Amino acid sequence: MNEPDQLAKRFESITSKIGDATLVAVTKYSDLREISLAYDIGHRDFGENRVGDLETKANGLQLDERDDVRWHFIGHLQTNKVAKLVKIPNLYAIHSIDSYKLLQELLRRESDMLSPVRIYFQVNTSGEAEKGGFEDYESLKKSVSHFYKASPSAIIFEGLMTMGTYRTDDRDGEARRCFQTLKDYAERLKVDFKLDKICLSMGMSEDFDIALEEGADVVRVGSLLFK
Repeated sequence: MNEPDQLAKRFESITSKIGDATLVAVTKYSDLREISLAYDIGHRDFGENRVGDLETKANGLQLDERDDVRWHFIGHLQTNKVAKLVKIPNLYAIHSIDSYKLLQELLRRESDMLSPVRIYFQVNTSGEAEKGGFEDYESLKKSVSHFYKASPSAIIFEGLMTMGTYRTDDRDGEARRCFQTLKDYAERLKVDFKLDKICLSMGMSEDFDIALEEGADVVRVGSLLFK
C-alpha cells in the first residue's frame, strides 16, 4: 500500500468514528509534504501549535494553490504573537483564548484580520498548573461578557476548548470529568447569554472517543493520523 493510501486509511479510521464532529488534523510533527497529501485525499481542517510553524505551513499550502484549507491554531498563544497570527492566510479558528488579557489583544487586532476568525475560550478543567485557561466559571463569564460588549464583526465566538488530565492513573475517568466540566460551563453560558449553540473542542488522540461520548463537536488528533 502506497503512502497516500495508508494516510487515507488512517483518516478513514478516525472519521468513521466521529459522526458529525469536525476532525482537526494536528500537524505539529508533520511537514508540508504530509499535509499536502492529507489535503489531496480531501481533508481541509488542520491544527498547528506554534505561530511560526503555522505561518510557514499556511504560506506553503497557499503557494501550492491549496487555498481552501481551514487552519486552526490550537497551541498556547502569547499576546505578542497575536499580530502575526491574525495575518496568516486561511486562519479559521483560534482554540486557545485563555485569558482576559489575550482576548483584549485579539480584539485590538481585529482590523488586521484577513477574514473572520472563530474563537474558543480555553478552560483549565484539570487544574494542572502547566496548562493555561480560565480556572473558574466566573472568570470565563467575565471574558465572554467583554466579548459581547465589544461586539466585533470579524471575530466569532464559536465555543470552549479543554484538554484532559495529563498526569493520572485514571486517564479515562479524569478525561471524562474534564469534558463534563466543559459541557457544564457551556450549558451555563447558554443560559446566561441566551445562546443556542456553543461548540466543544475537546479530545485528542488518546481520549477523543471519550470526548465524543461527552458531546465533542471538534476533536484534535495528530499521532493517530501522521506517522
